[in-house]
Amino acid sequence: MAALPVQFGRSERIAFLVLGVFGLVGPNGVFLYYTFFRWPELLSTLRDPVALAFLSEAFLVMGILAYYFAKISPSRRWMVFIALSLIGGLAFSVPVVLLTAGRPSTDNRSSIRR
Repeated sequence: MAALPVQFGRSERIAFLVLGVFGLVGPNGVFLYYTFFRWPELLSTLRDPVALAFLSEAFLVMGILAYYFAKISPSRRWMVFIALSLIGGLAFSVPVVLLTAGRPSTDNRSSIRR
């Protein structure tokens, strides 16, 4: 993957790592638990219109972010992003893509602070 035109400090990279692990274990862990051990409850949830609205919105946001990653990078980062989103959700894929795409900063300060 080509590097994004932004540098992330050490603390930001650690925060992305923590957020990615949380996204994989937290919300995705609950989904996997219900997928493997409480299938009837998951199916009844998927019949709920509010749950379907949230699910539809997540897929829409995934598409918008994939388009954004395709526009800012000549690499195929958007495909990796979609795969990670389907595997672990947006709370996992966004921090992981940012973590792997950004260049490490030469100093420990945040790139946001000037």
